[in-house]
Amino acid sequence: MRAVRVLLLFLLLVALGAGAWWLRGRDAAPGPPPERPGEGAPPAAAGFVGSDACKECHEERHATWLETAHAYSLRAPSESTVEGRFDGVPVESKRFIATPERRPDGWYVKVEGRDGRWRGGNYKVTHVVGRHFEQAYLFTGPRGEWRVLPICWSIERKRWDLTHEVLMDIVGSVEAPTDDFDTRVMIFNHGCGQCHATDYDVGHALPPEGAPLYRSRYLEGAVACESCHGPGSVHAEWHRAPGDGDGAAARLLHPRRDLDAKGVLESCGRCHYQHEWRYAIDDDPRASFHDIAITQAYDQGGFFADGRLDGLRYHGTTQSQSACFEKGDMSCLSCHRMHGGKRWAMKWEENDDAQCTQCHEAGTYAAKTHTFHDAVACVDCHMPKLLGRERVLHFMRDHSIRNPMPELTERFGSDHAPNACNVCHAERTAGWSREWKEKWWGSGGREAVDAMALGVGLVVDLRNDPGRVDTARLSALAADAAQKRFFRLTALRELGRRPGPEAAAVLRSLLGDPDPEVVQLVL
Repeated sequence: MRAVRVLLLFLLLVALGAGAWWLRGRDAAPGPPPERPGEGAPPAAAGFVGSDACKECHEERHATWLETAHAYSLRAPSESTVEGRFDGVPVESKRFIATPERRPDGWYVKVEGRDGRWRGGNYKVTHVVGRHFEQAYLFTGPRGEWRVLPICWSIERKRWDLTHEVLMDIVGSVEAPTDDFDTRVMIFNHGCGQCHATDYDVGHALPPEGAPLYRSRYLEGAVACESCHGPGSVHAEWHRAPGDGDGAAARLLHPRRDLDAKGVLESCGRCHYQHEWRYAIDDDPRASFHDIAITQAYDQGGFFADGRLDGLRYHGTTQSQSACFEKGDMSCLSCHRMHGGKRWAMKWEENDDAQCTQCHEAGTYAAKTHTFHDAVACVDCHMPKLLGRERVLHFMRDHSIRNPMPELTERFGSDHAPNACNVCHAERTAGWSREWKEKWWGSGGREAVDAMALGVGLVVDLRNDPGRVDTARLSALAADAAQKRFFRLTALRELGRRPGPEAAAVLRSLLGDPDPEVVQLVL
């Protein structure tokens, strides 16, 4: 049980980016920024001013932003921000009892351990995380660190949930969640903080006695205007007292107009891509996550063996490997917007075919002659809500945007490669789904299925017994530029663990690979 506990802790800390490899705070001397020509660069002297300054001129945009989850990512506790029921009624689990209480001086959670592994404590809530679906609570430790309390409030279901189960739904896991994991060991300041706040500084120092000390600060506890548009002081000053010219020097980034699909992904991917942090988020929202983090788009907790995510975040990881992104110009902003007011910050309702018929002919692909169903949306087949283990939270739609492949489920099982058909027809077999797929659409997609099977098979074999996977097989897949990045990086990661000239030669040969994530992992 202790081994499982340690594994869970490792997975969660890595997935949340809580690494000790954070090399600098804002006081450290950064290296020169990479060249990024084009419009939308923040003025050199610009500083952060906060969303209230933006509201002066952009009141409607500010109001619609307030309807998104981005606006409530990290708030101070108050009557308007705390949604949980702090009524003194205990929340019980196998390992602890947590009692949320409202006191005159704030909100508290009292934790009592049921066994020796869970220590007790009485914690005052100092930070509130989220307000749309699930709300978590942080307390501040003796060294200024923000730690995660073991219960959180379901806003949708109006009940208390166990935080470790919610976290497992967010990050995904190869292991089932257990009551052994104590979320109080997690330090939110590292990794988590910079994606939950604007103009964030981890404020990490080493005092003389050697104990870490945190003086974390932020301008705004939200993913606010300047997180996506850049520091706004020069922009705001120019518009308050316009000078000469057209104000081009004070212009901020407009992601939809100024960035292509790759640029949008690299900007949003700073928080919505599976990676481990190396540096703090750049003030320039055009800065790619490749500049500040190392990819983790390889097999680990949170992925099915076919490369799709079994969690609620980092969906830029799979979207970047979709045909719509690789062969078209689909970006995050093709379907999402931060000023729309719809659930999930969508441009349309969740099941609206308009998302897909922006590019695909509605008369051909949204017709019954293609779907063979009376009532099914494009996303039901190409972006299914994959059914894995039992969950506390909702299911997120798969962003790899693939054709259904029940053949892979038939071969490798639903735990490794679930398919859209059996999400709805759960009582049927994968073979039944394959037969209907062939009846309706023929057998024309077999090459794509076979190519995927090579990658899925490798991941499954590595999971079961990596020692039986020879270096030649790993080398062939890692070097195959036609394969999905997930499979290539998984093979590369395993090669890096194997000493010897064969593996070393393959790694050297990939130093010039056009995929920056391949090069990152080789290095």
